[in-house]
Amino acid sequence: MALMRPMESMRSDLSRIFDEMDRLMEPFLGSRHPEVREHIQGYWFPAVDVMENGDEIVVKASIPGFKPEDVNIEVDDRTLLIAGTGGEERQEEKADGDVRYLRREIVSGQFFRKVSLPVEVLADKAKADFKNGVVTVRLPKTPQSKRHKIRIH
Repeated sequence: MALMRPMESMRSDLSRIFDEMDRLMEPFLGSRHPEVREHIQGYWFPAVDVMENGDEIVVKASIPGFKPEDVNIEVDDRTLLIAGTGGEERQEEKADGDVRYLRREIVSGQFFRKVSLPVEVLADKAKADFKNGVVTVRLPKTPQSKRHKIRIH
């Protein structure tokens, strides 16, 4: 049993590393994924949290300045796409007169984020809500993707 903890820890570390690699590579996938190619120029990529919560996967994306009707959410196979489509996109503020930006970190314009899901989900049972600039998508796992505990007899 002592070996299980280090193995779980290593698996968790590797999972985080692969998730970070996926996040870093998403902007460059356009050349291999035509459905993403059109989104590369002029779009920003919101921060997301992906959690496993019992029987579901929960994805939260921070998209301040958008209204629920401006957000498009799609699930295809084991991929979730959250995009700012339709409605008015946020306008980038222009510096007036003698004002010059010393730092500029607030993003504007349309957005998209593609998230690889760790397990298969029931896309037709997914639900989303929007509160305080954060969209939360709840994706129930398929029965075969749920973790089963096996008792030793």
